[in-house]
Amino acid sequence: MQELVPLGRISTSALQPAVGQRVELELPYAGPWPARLDWQGVDGSEGSRAWLTPDQPGPHRVEVLGLQLELLVVQEAPPRPPPPDALVTSLPQLKASCSDARYPQLAGLWAVGCGGGAQVDTAVHLESRLVVELRDPDDAPGVGGAGVVVARDRAWTLPEGQPERHPRPVEAVAPWGTDGRRVAISTADDLQWFALGEHTRQHLKASPAPWMPPAVGDALAWVDVGERALLGEDIYVWRDGLRDAAPLVRRVGDQRHAAADGAWVAWIEEEQVCVESVDSGLRRCTPTDAHTSRGLSLSGDVACWEQWNGTDADIQCSDGLSLQRPGHQRSPSRQGDWLLFQERGQVLVARISPAATSPGALAPQD
Repeated sequence: MQELVPLGRISTSALQPAVGQRVELELPYAGPWPARLDWQGVDGSEGSRAWLTPDQPGPHRVEVLGLQLELLVVQEAPPRPPPPDALVTSLPQLKASCSDARYPQLAGLWAVGCGGGAQVDTAVHLESRLVVELRDPDDAPGVGGAGVVVARDRAWTLPEGQPERHPRPVEAVAPWGTDGRRVAISTADDLQWFALGEHTRQHLKASPAPWMPPAVGDALAWVDVGERALLGEDIYVWRDGLRDAAPLVRRVGDQRHAAADGAWVAWIEEEQVCVESVDSGLRRCTPTDAHTSRGLSLSGDVACWEQWNGTDADIQCSDGLSLQRPGHQRSPSRQGDWLLFQERGQVLVARISPAATSPGALAPQD
């Protein structure tokens, strides 16, 4: 069982569903495909996925491949918090001129992007508006944590603009990923990671997708194309305690743009954006058309993406924040109560009401 289900648990859309609420279930499954699994305690199943709608309160048990999931059914679901609001201002110190249109991005409270050229050479602190020049800039560095920026052979720790040299003789197929403590690198043959300040690299057998960077949180997450001909693009993860990479979402269809923050991992599917706790398996999916998205931003358990409204691209977040403005809003990057994005050639920043986003997108529902 451990070999077929390396994560050793079931993903669920609710741990405390209400009576009459449909619960979606999925097994992070690494076995032969198509999956023929004997689900118990569900209303229906198809391969590695199942569903149920409880009709009475109390405990409810689901079983598959020797794994058990205990749901506590409640009479009524708690009310959702109201959607947050935001005040939008310009960030003129940065321009929407980067050769990689996914920049600028947030590294903590630092907006890291282009000062007018094609390379990522400028950082602006959102609160103080301090401007720092990144010496020896890069086209598409990894950004994350509290002001950490990494590239092929160098790393910046803001507000210091002079990089430290960290020679890494490796050819990456996508921008590097970092959370400010660890760095992940996608190559043509594997996924590599190391702790900042250390020279030893760890290697994971993987087939990471080009262009889409790996994500670093409590777990490493990436888009894997090793079974593209059979299943499409899947989401794989690795964390301490696992011997090898493990599928988080492995099934027919494409799952793209992995993001991670702490215990949370997020990704984009054809008609929804999902956020999941790698600890509990709790998953929340938001129906949306995110096909225009250049990437996916994740801050805690809140994901933000580009949503196509039939005419142009708006920004939507899983906590209910919606920026519906004239023209396209592109490349969102969220950090707590701050949201960075591009609009009509400008770089803008939204300050989100802290009271409206607390206690979070997932917490009130279970």
